[in-house]
Amino acid sequence: MALDKKSNYVNIHGHVHSPKRLKEYEGIITTSHHLCVCAETINYTPISIEELIQNAPTGHAIKKIEKHYKEKQGDEE
Repeated sequence: MALDKKSNYVNIHGHVHSPKRLKEYEGIITTSHHLCVCAETINYTPISIEELIQNAPTGHAIKKIEKHYKEKQGDEE
């Protein structure tokens, strides 16, 4: 899914690549609105959405979306 920097969504996707192929895509698979969770990048271990958010790079859109969601939940209580 193609997303631009103004999008309110994050594309969490996974693929299976050989280590060589993974290196080729290193700069492409994790951008401000995309996170690759292919088996090679998560140590072949399932992770929770909370872990994914926590481990996302600083400034990643998923952190901003989570913050906005939490603030909105607080407003509704």
